[in-house]
Order: sequence, then structure tokens, then C-alpha cells
Amino acid sequence: LGTCVSNENDRASALIEACFGDGLNTWVVIINLGMELRFNPAHFAIVLGQEARFGLSGNRCWRIMLGRYSLLV
Repeated sequence: LGTCVSNENDRASALIEACFGDGLNTWVVIINLGMELRFNPAHFAIVLGQEARFGLSGNRCWRIMLGRYSLLV
């Protein structure tokens, strides 16, 4: 993460996308991993929420049920 992107939002998005790709798709698991990697939990939760919301309009990901996410393919 330290070398792949430059700002905190991009780093959070990269981690979230990696989580989805590895099958880690629940809010709790993703937030806990972000905290382990020293992301600010409130900021990280906002980014995760934005990823899901943007996915509804066809971008990165979408929420398939409460608290469970999946990448669009």
C-alpha cells in the first residue's frame, strides 16, 4: 500500500478492492483489517461506504446485502 498509491483515500480504496478480490466482503472484516493496517477507522468506513454507493451507479463495487460487498466485474 505504501508504494502503490499516494494519498490516504487511494490507499483505502486499493485495500478495499484487494479485500473484495480476496473474498473478504463483510463490513466488519474489512474495517478491522483497515484498523490493523493503521487506517483511521472513521475515515476508512467513509471510504468503504463511498465505494459501495458509487458502485450503485456502475463504478467499483456494489453492496449485495446489508454489510456484505462484492466487486463489479
